[in-house]
Amino acid sequence: MPVEIPLQFVSHTDKSDRWQTELQQNGNRVASFAASATVAVASQPAQSALPALPPGEEIYDLMPVHNVGFPILSVIWQALAVVAFFWLLWLFYRWLTTPVQRTRRRLDLSPQQMALRAIARLERSPVWQQRQMKEICENIAGILKTYAHDAYSIGIGAAATTDELLDSFRHGGISGLVFARSRDLLNNCDQIKFTGAQADRSLADEMLDELKQLVTREGWQQ
Repeated sequence: MPVEIPLQFVSHTDKSDRWQTELQQNGNRVASFAASATVAVASQPAQSALPALPPGEEIYDLMPVHNVGFPILSVIWQALAVVAFFWLLWLFYRWLTTPVQRTRRRLDLSPQQMALRAIARLERSPVWQQRQMKEICENIAGILKTYAHDAYSIGIGAAATTDELLDSFRHGGISGLVFARSRDLLNNCDQIKFTGAQADRSLADEMLDELKQLVTREGWQQ
């Protein structure tokens, strides 16, 4: 007798319900795992906080990035200012180191005027006040020799000796009176200068007066 085997037919609707049931079971498992992981993390002890900053120190926020351009005009003006400063400094240095040009008035004096000025300086000098006869005689002879050279081109000036000047007198056409007076004056000066002859204070006045008369005398030549 044949055996009847019951056949089970699974409809399409049953397959869908079964698939949804499996998805729900898997979702429940994932959610359960995530919850257990969260609890585990939360249950771990919190890490220790960062140490506190020392007193007076603070943490500042970083500044945002700025676009820095090249200030070409500012650099040019600064360079020009530096150049102008050193130029003015150089001008000031030149002004300090340049010697002052002083205009000197030239005095065109005649030989007679020059001789009279030299006589006036001698009278104001300590040599004359103290009657230092040797120095006075040297000055008197020098003034006479210089005047003869400058006024009449006789002799070589103050460096000439008495003999040289008198010899120039003889050949220069000088009058006999001027020659004799000049000879006596120069001989007196030489005696005091070279022989140490003693002279009183009045002799210095006489010699200086004789020199003034010779210098102011006109017509030395014959």
